[in-house]
Amino acid sequence: MCKGSWGFVIRDHLGYVAAAGYGPANFLLNAQHAEALACLKALEQAASLGLQRVILESDAINVVNALGGSYFDRSFLSTMFR
Repeated sequence: MCKGSWGFVIRDHLGYVAAAGYGPANFLLNAQHAEALACLKALEQAASLGLQRVILESDAINVVNALGGSYFDRSFLSTMFR
């Protein structure tokens, strides 16, 4: 079983921390899976805060590319990217 964790920080337009979260993750396929999960959790929290204009940043270029296009539509993580 591949275990790991996810985490995120939500900042306002001035750079101040508005929210943060972290948690455990089980059954991870790879590091890209963990990063995609962190992005998903961050977007869920942003939505629960009522945020409508969100800029999502990540240091994982594959996740950024997957969220912005259809390159990873046939990957195991494609449902997370949509």
